[in-house]
Amino acid sequence: MNIKNKCSKIESITRHTFINNLDNTSIIVDLGASKGGFSKEIAEKYCYSMLVLVEGNPELSEKLKAFFKDNDMVKVVNAVIGSEPKDSVKFYLSELSSSSSLFRSFSELNKVKSEIDVKMLTLNDIFSVYGIKKIDLLKMDIEGAEWEMFEKFSKEDFDRIEQISVEFHDFIEPGLKARTERCIKKNKKLGYCFMNIGANYINGITYKDCLFYKKKYRNIVFIYRLKCLTETLTRIFFKIPKKY
Repeated sequence: MNIKNKCSKIESITRHTFINNLDNTSIIVDLGASKGGFSKEIAEKYCYSMLVLVEGNPELSEKLKAFFKDNDMVKVVNAVIGSEPKDSVKFYLSELSSSSSLFRSFSELNKVKSEIDVKMLTLNDIFSVYGIKKIDLLKMDIEGAEWEMFEKFSKEDFDRIEQISVEFHDFIEPGLKARTERCIKKNKKLGYCFMNIGANYINGITYKDCLFYKKKYRNIVFIYRLKCLTETLTRIFFKIPKKY
Protein backbone atom coordinates (compact mmCIF):
# COMPACT_ATOMS: atom_id res chain seq x y z
CA MET A 1 0.00 0.00 0.00
CA ASN A 2 1.33 3.44 -0.93
CA ILE A 3 1.99 5.65 2.08
CA LYS A 4 4.00 8.83 2.38
CA ASN A 5 7.65 8.30 3.25
CA LYS A 6 8.66 9.72 6.63
CA CYS A 7 12.10 10.85 5.43
CA SER A 8 14.02 11.28 2.20
CA LYS A 9 17.23 9.44 1.43
CA ILE A 10 19.50 8.44 -1.43
CA GLU A 11 18.81 5.02 -2.92
CA SER A 12 19.76 3.08 -6.03
CA ILE A 13 18.00 0.59 -8.32
CA THR A 14 19.76 -1.09 -11.25
CA ARG A 15 22.64 1.41 -11.02
CA HIS A 16 20.27 4.39 -11.08
CA THR A 17 20.72 6.58 -8.02
CA PHE A 18 17.87 8.84 -6.90
CA ILE A 19 16.47 10.73 -3.92
CA ASN A 20 13.63 8.74 -2.41
CA ASN A 21 11.28 11.55 -1.49
CA LEU A 22 8.47 9.65 -3.20
CA ASP A 23 4.96 9.54 -1.79
CA ASN A 24 1.50 8.55 -2.98
CA THR A 25 1.26 11.68 -5.15
CA SER A 26 4.55 11.11 -6.98
CA ILE A 27 4.86 10.63 -10.73
CA ILE A 28 7.78 8.59 -12.06
CA VAL A 29 8.79 8.26 -15.71
CA ASP A 30 11.11 5.50 -16.89
CA LEU A 31 12.68 6.28 -20.27
CA GLY A 32 14.30 3.16 -21.67
CA ALA A 33 12.45 0.70 -19.47
CA SER A 34 14.03 -2.36 -21.14
CA LYS A 35 12.91 -5.49 -19.24
CA GLY A 36 11.52 -3.33 -16.44
CA GLY A 37 14.07 -4.02 -13.71
CA PHE A 38 13.95 -0.44 -12.42
CA SER A 39 10.19 0.04 -12.66
CA LYS A 40 9.25 -3.36 -11.28
CA GLU A 41 11.18 -2.61 -8.10
CA ILE A 42 9.71 0.89 -7.91
CA ALA A 43 6.20 -0.54 -8.29
CA GLU A 44 6.80 -3.15 -5.61
CA LYS A 45 8.60 -1.14 -2.93
CA TYR A 46 7.99 2.59 -3.39
CA CYS A 47 5.21 5.16 -3.30
CA TYR A 48 3.77 6.74 -6.44
CA SER A 49 0.53 7.78 -8.11
CA MET A 50 1.61 7.13 -11.70
CA LEU A 51 4.50 5.21 -13.25
CA VAL A 52 5.07 5.67 -17.00
CA LEU A 53 7.36 3.23 -18.82
CA VAL A 54 8.65 4.09 -22.30
CA GLU A 55 10.33 1.27 -24.25
CA GLY A 56 11.10 1.06 -27.97
CA ASN A 57 11.33 -2.72 -28.23
CA PRO A 58 7.75 -3.91 -28.98
CA GLU A 59 8.38 -7.40 -27.58
CA LEU A 60 9.58 -6.00 -24.26
CA SER A 61 6.74 -3.47 -24.20
CA GLU A 62 4.16 -6.23 -24.57
CA LYS A 63 5.77 -8.21 -21.76
CA LEU A 64 5.73 -5.13 -19.53
CA LYS A 65 2.05 -4.50 -20.34
CA ALA A 66 1.26 -8.08 -19.42
CA PHE A 67 3.25 -7.86 -16.19
CA PHE A 68 1.49 -4.65 -15.08
CA LYS A 69 -1.96 -5.46 -16.50
CA ASP A 70 -3.58 -5.40 -13.06
CA ASN A 71 -1.93 -2.15 -11.96
CA ASP A 72 -3.88 0.87 -13.23
CA MET A 73 -1.21 3.27 -11.97
CA VAL A 74 1.36 1.91 -14.46
CA LYS A 75 1.31 3.02 -18.10
CA VAL A 76 3.49 1.30 -20.72
CA VAL A 77 4.28 3.05 -24.00
CA ASN A 78 5.91 1.37 -27.00
CA ALA A 79 7.98 4.26 -28.36
CA VAL A 80 11.37 5.91 -28.21
CA ILE A 81 12.04 9.37 -26.83
CA GLY A 82 13.56 12.10 -28.95
CA SER A 83 13.66 15.85 -29.52
CA GLU A 84 10.74 15.91 -31.98
CA PRO A 85 7.68 13.71 -32.56
CA LYS A 86 7.88 11.32 -35.51
CA ASP A 87 5.53 8.62 -36.70
CA SER A 88 8.43 6.34 -37.59
CA VAL A 89 12.17 6.18 -36.90
CA LYS A 90 14.73 3.40 -37.21
CA PHE A 91 15.42 1.54 -33.98
CA TYR A 92 18.21 -1.02 -33.84
CA LEU A 93 17.49 -4.07 -31.72
CA SER A 94 20.57 -5.56 -30.10
CA GLU A 95 21.15 -9.16 -29.10
CA LEU A 96 21.46 -7.71 -25.59
CA SER A 97 18.06 -6.03 -25.23
CA SER A 98 19.33 -3.27 -22.96
CA SER A 99 21.71 -2.10 -25.74
CA SER A 100 19.02 -1.47 -28.37
CA SER A 101 19.39 2.06 -29.64
CA LEU A 102 18.45 4.72 -32.17
CA PHE A 103 22.11 4.58 -33.18
CA ARG A 104 23.43 1.52 -34.98
CA SER A 105 26.97 2.01 -33.66
CA PHE A 106 25.69 1.82 -30.06
CA SER A 107 23.53 -1.23 -30.69
CA GLU A 108 26.40 -2.96 -32.49
CA LEU A 109 28.32 -3.07 -29.22
CA ASN A 110 26.36 -6.25 -28.54
CA LYS A 111 25.47 -7.10 -32.19
CA VAL A 112 22.42 -5.79 -34.02
CA LYS A 113 19.91 -8.58 -34.59
CA SER A 114 17.36 -6.49 -36.52
CA GLU A 115 16.11 -2.99 -37.22
CA ILE A 116 12.51 -1.89 -36.86
CA ASP A 117 10.39 1.22 -37.31
CA VAL A 118 9.04 2.69 -34.11
CA LYS A 119 7.20 5.84 -33.05
CA MET A 120 9.18 8.69 -31.51
CA LEU A 121 7.65 10.81 -28.75
CA THR A 122 9.00 13.85 -26.97
CA LEU A 123 9.03 14.46 -23.25
CA ASN A 124 6.32 17.07 -23.89
CA ASP A 125 4.16 14.31 -25.37
CA ILE A 126 4.47 12.32 -22.13
CA PHE A 127 3.38 15.36 -20.11
CA SER A 128 0.48 16.04 -22.47
CA VAL A 129 -0.85 12.50 -23.04
CA TYR A 130 -0.97 11.65 -19.33
CA GLY A 131 -1.92 15.10 -18.03
CA ILE A 132 1.27 15.35 -16.00
CA LYS A 133 2.10 18.66 -14.31
CA LYS A 134 5.32 17.56 -12.59
CA ILE A 135 7.67 14.59 -12.72
CA ASP A 136 9.11 13.68 -9.33
CA LEU A 137 11.64 11.19 -10.73
CA LEU A 138 12.77 10.87 -14.33
CA LYS A 139 14.94 7.83 -15.00
CA MET A 140 16.80 8.02 -18.31
CA ASP A 141 18.68 5.10 -19.87
CA ILE A 142 18.21 5.61 -23.61
CA GLU A 143 21.45 4.38 -25.17
CA GLY A 144 22.93 7.55 -26.61
CA ALA A 145 19.77 9.63 -27.06
CA GLU A 146 20.33 11.37 -23.72
CA TRP A 147 22.62 14.06 -25.14
CA GLU A 148 20.07 15.43 -27.58
CA MET A 149 17.43 15.32 -24.86
CA PHE A 150 19.54 17.44 -22.53
CA GLU A 151 20.69 19.76 -25.29
CA LYS A 152 17.00 20.59 -25.85
CA PHE A 153 16.22 20.97 -22.14
CA SER A 154 14.64 24.29 -21.21
CA LYS A 155 13.79 26.29 -18.10
CA GLU A 156 10.26 24.87 -18.40
CA ASP A 157 11.68 21.34 -18.19
CA PHE A 158 13.68 22.30 -15.11
CA ASP A 159 10.61 23.77 -13.43
CA ARG A 160 8.56 20.59 -13.87
CA ILE A 161 11.16 17.84 -13.27
CA GLU A 162 12.41 17.42 -9.71
CA GLN A 163 15.27 15.00 -10.38
CA ILE A 164 16.80 13.02 -13.24
CA SER A 165 18.72 9.77 -12.78
CA VAL A 166 20.66 9.24 -16.01
CA GLU A 167 23.20 6.88 -17.50
CA PHE A 168 25.44 8.67 -19.98
CA HIS A 169 26.88 6.40 -22.67
CA ASP A 170 30.18 8.10 -23.43
CA PHE A 171 31.92 4.95 -22.19
CA ILE A 172 31.04 3.49 -25.61
CA GLU A 173 32.77 6.30 -27.50
CA PRO A 174 35.24 8.18 -25.23
CA GLY A 175 35.23 11.22 -27.53
CA LEU A 176 31.67 11.89 -26.36
CA LYS A 177 32.77 12.73 -22.82
CA ALA A 178 33.01 16.42 -23.74
CA ARG A 179 29.39 16.33 -24.90
CA THR A 180 28.35 14.85 -21.56
CA GLU A 181 30.20 17.58 -19.70
CA ARG A 182 28.51 20.27 -21.80
CA CYS A 183 25.13 18.79 -20.85
CA ILE A 184 26.09 18.78 -17.18
CA LYS A 185 27.19 22.42 -17.41
CA LYS A 186 23.94 23.41 -19.13
CA ASN A 187 21.76 21.64 -16.55
CA LYS A 188 23.67 23.32 -13.73
CA LYS A 189 23.02 26.68 -15.38
CA LEU A 190 19.31 25.83 -15.48
CA GLY A 191 19.46 25.31 -11.71
CA TYR A 192 20.12 21.62 -11.13
CA CYS A 193 22.75 20.35 -8.73
CA PHE A 194 24.74 17.35 -9.94
CA MET A 195 25.99 14.18 -8.33
CA ASN A 196 28.19 11.64 -10.08
CA ILE A 197 28.43 8.30 -8.32
CA GLY A 198 31.77 7.87 -10.05
CA ALA A 199 31.90 4.17 -10.81
CA ASN A 200 34.83 3.41 -13.10
CA TYR A 201 33.91 1.69 -16.33
CA ILE A 202 35.27 1.19 -19.85
CA ASN A 203 38.01 3.71 -20.73
CA GLY A 204 37.88 5.22 -17.26
CA ILE A 205 34.67 7.16 -17.99
CA THR A 206 32.79 7.91 -14.80
CA TYR A 207 29.40 9.25 -15.93
CA LYS A 208 27.48 5.96 -15.85
CA ASP A 209 25.34 6.72 -12.79
CA CYS A 210 24.48 10.41 -12.45
CA LEU A 211 21.81 12.42 -10.70
CA PHE A 212 20.52 15.92 -11.39
CA TYR A 213 18.49 17.30 -8.50
CA LYS A 214 17.11 20.61 -7.24
CA LYS A 215 18.87 22.69 -4.62
CA LYS A 216 16.24 21.99 -1.97
CA TYR A 217 17.61 18.43 -1.74
CA ARG A 218 21.23 19.46 -1.08
CA ASN A 219 21.13 18.53 2.62
CA ILE A 220 20.00 14.99 1.75
CA VAL A 221 22.87 14.62 -0.71
CA PHE A 222 25.35 16.10 1.77
CA ILE A 223 24.38 13.51 4.41
CA TYR A 224 24.70 10.74 1.82
CA ARG A 225 28.17 11.90 0.76
CA LEU A 226 29.27 12.20 4.37
CA LYS A 227 28.07 8.66 5.02
CA CYS A 228 29.96 7.38 1.94
CA LEU A 229 33.13 9.17 3.07
CA THR A 230 32.83 7.73 6.57
CA GLU A 231 32.37 4.22 5.18
CA THR A 232 35.38 4.62 2.90
CA LEU A 233 37.64 5.88 5.67
CA THR A 234 36.46 3.09 7.98
CA ARG A 235 37.21 0.52 5.31
CA ILE A 236 40.69 1.94 4.74
CA PHE A 237 41.48 2.25 8.45
CA PHE A 238 40.30 -1.23 9.35
CA LYS A 239 41.37 -2.77 5.99
CA ILE A 240 37.86 -4.02 5.29
CA PRO A 241 37.42 -5.31 1.71
CA LYS A 242 34.87 -3.41 -0.39
CA LYS A 243 31.57 -5.18 -1.05
CA TYR A 244 30.39 -5.45 -4.64
